[in-house]
Amino acid sequence: MLQHFVERSVQGEGNTDINCKETSVRESPVALRAKRMFDLGLGILLLPLFSTAMTIIAFALKLTSKGPVLYWSNRVGRNNGIFRMPKFRTMKMDAPEVATHLLRDPKAHLTTIGAFLEN
Repeated sequence: MLQHFVERSVQGEGNTDINCKETSVRESPVALRAKRMFDLGLGILLLPLFSTAMTIIAFALKLTSKGPVLYWSNRVGRNNGIFRMPKFRTMKMDAPEVATHLLRDPKAHLTTIGAFLEN
């Protein structure tokens, strides 16, 4: 695991120098394995709870609006690689494909279930 520490020093008015110092923090293989086992164990324990909730949300979306249940959002991941992340669809199918903060009335484009999910 690599952590970056940025030190900022301000010189005078308006002049900012940014000094980057990279520090490598490596975890032991035992600690990494323990973390992985904890993550998997917790995930397996919580899977029934979350899968039930996601199934109910999917059925509610399908019953109250037309179109697919999932929306695939492009995200930037590790090493600036693009990956697609599934999200429950909260917007109507005819909503413009722009950031919601750019819409005049973003709530007008929400589905019934989408308004609940956004809160």
